[in-house]
Amino acid sequence: MLTYYSPNIKNTPLFLNVKNFLKLFEGGNFKEIWNLYTGYCKALGRTVGDVSFRENLGDINVMGIKRDPEVHFNLSGTFYNDMLVVAKNVHNGQKFYVYKVTMDPKSKKNRIAHLLLGMYDSYNIRPHRWISLRKAICQDRDEVFLARTDKEGNVINATPYSGLFGINIHDSGIFNNTSLGCTVLEKDNWENKRHYKKSFKPLLKSAANFDNIVYAVTSLEAISRLYHSLHIADDLQPLPIDRPVFKVAVDKNAFLTKKYFLKG
Repeated sequence: MLTYYSPNIKNTPLFLNVKNFLKLFEGGNFKEIWNLYTGYCKALGRTVGDVSFRENLGDINVMGIKRDPEVHFNLSGTFYNDMLVVAKNVHNGQKFYVYKVTMDPKSKKNRIAHLLLGMYDSYNIRPHRWISLRKAICQDRDEVFLARTDKEGNVINATPYSGLFGINIHDSGIFNNTSLGCTVLEKDNWENKRHYKKSFKPLLKSAANFDNIVYAVTSLEAISRLYHSLHIADDLQPLPIDRPVFKVAVDKNAFLTKKYFLKG
């Protein structure tokens, strides 16, 4: 039976806002968290391919961080409240690029896809839908795991669907606030300094591992707990996709505003 992750953000032992969230990844923590999360996903059968941390200079490691449950809809103003972190290997460690994204659909349609938490060595860089100006990270190389829901929002599969579904990481195009299973960047505008055009596209063009990209799909709670295990706890407790143990508060400042975006 497929158990879905659903966060509970009451009763807070660890508080996060944007500034100290990004600090979690300093000093090699990003790689350590990546490796710990890899171990858990392997134990739960939520990995595809070689999901080891990409080490070479110029390589990127990509992490999508969900705020809401794995199976969720953007129905109540929760638009673009997920986070995409791209860590590029540079001479002195990693340089981090952080983008507001949505990983959830905004409407309930029959068999709509929801990308599940896991680690996927399934991606490469090419234009989304082969439109030359829409550089994206695309699921061309291997499978991912999905849940699907019906018109009432109920999950219709008892075990994950796996396959080549075209679950990409891309710009919003002509749409807004919605995903059909993909990870979609916030629509470029003057408010967000046009981050897709000025940061995300140049970053993809410069990636050394353009044909060999891992996408780690995780949650804010899981990342917080992994950091907690590295620096506070003696023993790492099971992650939310296994069994919730402790909870993390998220307030209105937990996700990026324009002043917190890292420039490319």
